[in-house]
Amino acid sequence: MFRLPDSTHIGMNVFATREPALDVFTRALRHIDAFTVESVTGTEPLQLPLIPDPAPVSRLRVHFLTATELKGSARPDFGTLLSRIRDRVSTLRELYGAGPLEIDFKNFGARAVQVRMTRCDLAPVALSRTSRATGQTHSLGGFTGICEYEGDLAEFVPYLEIARWTGVGRQTAWGKGEIGYETF
Repeated sequence: MFRLPDSTHIGMNVFATREPALDVFTRALRHIDAFTVESVTGTEPLQLPLIPDPAPVSRLRVHFLTATELKGSARPDFGTLLSRIRDRVSTLRELYGAGPLEIDFKNFGARAVQVRMTRCDLAPVALSRTSRATGQTHSLGGFTGICEYEGDLAEFVPYLEIARWTGVGRQTAWGKGEIGYETF
């Protein structure tokens, strides 16, 4: 968390944790003329295990907090949602951590497809940005809202927890795909 003199906080997830990446990143932010960094906190690596809690989970609600766009589906069926989260987690691990996930992707996806969506209250988001460099316009749209799911969910909860930090779907670097979830 970067704190600015006017008490504004900027939260940022940095996946490159190897030394000196975090220190270099922090020093670079301190050199940006647009703002002054007063303090930096929360630089300890957050480790989120993929081991599910042994307690069964049969219902959960996912909150799509910022515009979310999932390849392969216009709505967030659980199989598509978890496949996109799984792929993102695996890619981030490959790029910045211990290597890609060592799971059976096909069977993981097949189990996720068995989960049933019981509620889907989504609102379309129509936003775009125009590149100053090229003049091209890029969609930042998608959907926000709430979906509820039922099924054998325990193995997927750790992936949803990781997705709270990494985002899911297209253009997460631009703030899309922020989610929250709750079990009930």
